[in-house]
Parts: sequence; structure tokens; C-alpha cells
Amino acid sequence: MVPKTLYTVVVADDEDELREAVCRMIPWQELGFRLVGSASNGLDALQLVEKKEPDLLLTDIRMPFISGIELARQVREVRPAMNIAFLSGYDDFEYAKQAIQYNIISYMLKPLTMEGLAKELQVIHQKIDAQFALFRQNALPEAPGKEAQAAVLMPLVLDEYAESNPESARAAARQAGILRDRDDNPCYTVMVTALSDEEGANRTERSFVATVDRLAAKYLRAVCFYTGGKVAAVLLGNPSDFQEYLHILADEIPQCCASERMRICTR
Repeated sequence: MVPKTLYTVVVADDEDELREAVCRMIPWQELGFRLVGSASNGLDALQLVEKKEPDLLLTDIRMPFISGIELARQVREVRPAMNIAFLSGYDDFEYAKQAIQYNIISYMLKPLTMEGLAKELQVIHQKIDAQFALFRQNALPEAPGKEAQAAVLMPLVLDEYAESNPESARAAARQAGILRDRDDNPCYTVMVTALSDEEGANRTERSFVATVDRLAAKYLRAVCFYTGGKVAAVLLGNPSDFQEYLHILADEIPQCCASERMRICTR
């Protein structure tokens, strides 16, 4: 039997007895999870999420200081791809409607037996498995159009345009579809990403280009290519785009590889 990937989880609930029972009585490892922390309020839960970076946050919807809904909103800002599951004592459509906008993985109503919670955690584990399987499935080599764009941008990254005609470089970028027209004059930054195993050995494969490209394209114009055992991403936009989205992208890329237990270095 293939062993389950262990996903990390943080539990947050202001009902002490329930929280302690969930932490103690759920067979986390048997279900494919590893409990890394618990919190009695939303503020402590947010700090735990930032520190532990779990794969799953299991939280009550009403808590002191920060509600579960507000916690989900703030978590989405720092960990956009993290999975969130709600425990709620409120069979209320308004709560469910608010929860849905934060793309939660499960909405469970109290009272909930330990057996019922364990069954739902099995379903959640299967959903997270499917997410990572989708990332791997989409990790295909660059499309021909991307290869042409990479060919234009690679010299820029390697500083080989220093002695060339800037207008020739812009014309090549327009021809490759990187720039839209003569008035398109974005700023750019370069992000370099590499995967390493627990021993620090480089495990970055060319197929990882598609994963980075898929994530980067959610926020910015991006051209990604494989060079020197790393994935280089040329990101185009204006300064406010970079300020708003770069940290989100840098946080989201490691999450897509969490099940592989790789370390990611992004610069």
C-alpha cells in the first residue's frame, strides 16, 4: 500500500474542550495529516499560519479577536493557496455565502462527532491530493510560443543586451508577443526559483517551468524558462503591480510543491 502524503494542519477553536478533543482524539497520521499547532482565537491562529505555513487550516467560524471569516480573508493575503475548512455552529446561509468567497475546501456544521470529522478529513485529504496531481499534470514543457519569447528575454536576463540597440530589442519583443505595441513600456523584474531536496541537492526539472509560468500568469505578464538548473521568470508590469503581487507569488510557489517535501529558493 502506498503511504499517504502527510499534510500539515493547524486547528483553531475557542471552545477549549472541543479543540483539545479534536487535537487528541483524531488519528491525524492515519488520516494523512500532521498536527503542527492549535489556537484558541483568530489572532493566535493567524500567527500560527504565518509561522508554520500549514497545508490546511481547520477553524471555527466564530472566535474572539478575529472571526473565522476575517481569519480566512487575512490568510488568503499571506497564503493564497492554503486550504481552509470551517467548523460552524451556524446553519445560516449568510455565513456559508461569506465562506464560499474564500474558496474553502469544506464547511462542517457542529455538533460533529469525531467519527464524522475523521471521515470529512479523509475527503479533504483526497481533494488536496487531487490539487497536487493537477499541478503535476500541468507541468509540461514550454509551448513553442513561450520558447520564442524566452529566446528574446534570455539575453536580457544574462545581461547580453548591454551593447545592443535597445530599439532592436523592443522590436524583437513585440514580434514575439512580449510587448503589445510601441506604446507598451512596462517595468520588469526577474525571479529565479530552484527546488532542492532535504540534503540541499538541486532537483529542479525543466517541467517545473510550466508550474511557475501557470502561477505567475495569475498576477503578472510572465515569460519563464529553464536555465542553469533553475527556472527564471521575467515578470512585466508597473511598480504597483510588483508591490501588490510579488510577495503573494513568492509565497504561492512553494505551496504547489508542498507534497513533494522539497525546499524552494526564490530570488
